[in-house]
Amino acid sequence: MTQTSLPLSYTPRKVCSHPSFQYFYVIESDHRSYSEQAVEIQLQEMVRLVSHFLSQLPEMNLQESRDEKVDREMLKLPPEQFGRPKAPEGTWASCIRIVDPQKVS
Repeated sequence: MTQTSLPLSYTPRKVCSHPSFQYFYVIESDHRSYSEQAVEIQLQEMVRLVSHFLSQLPEMNLQESRDEKVDREMLKLPPEQFGRPKAPEGTWASCIRIVDPQKVS
């Protein structure tokens, strides 16, 4: 008997097996959490807002560097260590993970 850990994206809510095949389904979800696509949309919106704000300040002469003001690398911290960004109340992120126990290494 062996044991292997799998990194999950969200909190596991239910595990069930396929009736005919040797697959497991892991249902994961978190409340007040963004999905990967939603995080990217929020990041693009933030960059747009910062660019718009800086374009309204011509006296600061920041026109040429306004796109560099948002450090994208700093915003893409690993969620395993730092957690996911908090979303508004009523927002859920979820996924269904299909696990083949014979191919898990």
